[in-house]
Amino acid sequence: LEGVFLGLLQTNDLFNMFVFVELTTIIVAILIAFKKFGESFRAAIYYLLLNTSGVLAFLIGIILLYNVFGTINIKLITDLMSTVQDETVIKLAYVLMIGGISVKAALFPVFTWLPKAHGVSQSAISALLSGLVVKAGLYLFIRMNDMFSGANIDYHELFFFIGAFTATLGVMFALSQKDIKQILAYHTISQIGIVMMGLSSQDATTFYGGLMHIFNHAMFKSLLFLAAGVIVKIYKTKKVKDIRGVFKAMPIVSIFMIIGMLSISGAPFFNG
Repeated sequence: LEGVFLGLLQTNDLFNMFVFVELTTIIVAILIAFKKFGESFRAAIYYLLLNTSGVLAFLIGIILLYNVFGTINIKLITDLMSTVQDETVIKLAYVLMIGGISVKAALFPVFTWLPKAHGVSQSAISALLSGLVVKAGLYLFIRMNDMFSGANIDYHELFFFIGAFTATLGVMFALSQKDIKQILAYHTISQIGIVMMGLSSQDATTFYGGLMHIFNHAMFKSLLFLAAGVIVKIYKTKKVKDIRGVFKAMPIVSIFMIIGMLSISGAPFFNG
């Protein structure tokens, strides 16, 4: 997964980008099903179906762009974007590609795979899902909007409201959960919404705030999932109401968990 991500970050070719995104989808599905029992297989298949549909939409968008520009080199397409007279096909390609990316980033309303995957996967895999996998969607969102910057597409306001709605909905679902990992999973959706609000802003300071929060969230959410994994392993339960006296039993894990909680709360002196 790490190797594929390095490829995804460095490629300047749309088809290679599609291949790397598809590879991450397959690898993550295998990681979700790692425990090899019914629930994990179901969550993995659900993740695979939903994300493959998104990647397929992304591929159709690439085909449309190739039909217009005769190239799939991202740099060349960026340079040629402002020269297109009829932007109907360009706008359709944008909708398809960003729609596919939204599944990967777990935006509203296509975030349903994330809590299912977190519920059954190992805590180390959950840390990867929140810290790395959903960030692929946000990275692609930045790259694609940069590529389409020459076209007459005003996406800022729409994605600001989608981000705000995703953030609010994620918190509401998190508040109603009794499972420690599901609380963290739904809160990931909320944080992705907050990042999207930053990334869709036309103000440079707000945009870089959203960009910074991608790294902040990767660090504190991975920490929270790993600490929660240790707690679940020791207490043999994910139910929050059954977990008591953690600080007494595991002071070091508790301190790390508190650091994560203060960070996610946006407390002063912490990275959130």
